[in-house]
Amino acid sequence: MRFSLNGANYSIAEGELQILENDRPWLISFGSGGPKGDIQYRLVPGAFKFKVTEEGWDLVQSANPAATTNSIPPAPIPSQFVPGDGPRPTAPPP
Repeated sequence: MRFSLNGANYSIAEGELQILENDRPWLISFGSGGPKGDIQYRLVPGAFKFKVTEEGWDLVQSANPAATTNSIPPAPIPSQFVPGDGPRPTAPPP
């Protein structure tokens, strides 16, 4: 699955996990591969997973992070980030 976090591109495979610090607003973007087209969400603290739906890929909140064997590098800190700046984060729909 390919996605971007605050504009930095990543890919993640099944069983991989990326941990984000709750130290800035996080914007995740990815293609649904379906009629929804490109999707963007502002993340809130919690565990999320990519899931295939009838309308393509989506990001859903997960009760527990999956057990993993690999992790991918953390997202970079944007140079223009100012703590407390930006819109209030919202979660994707369940």
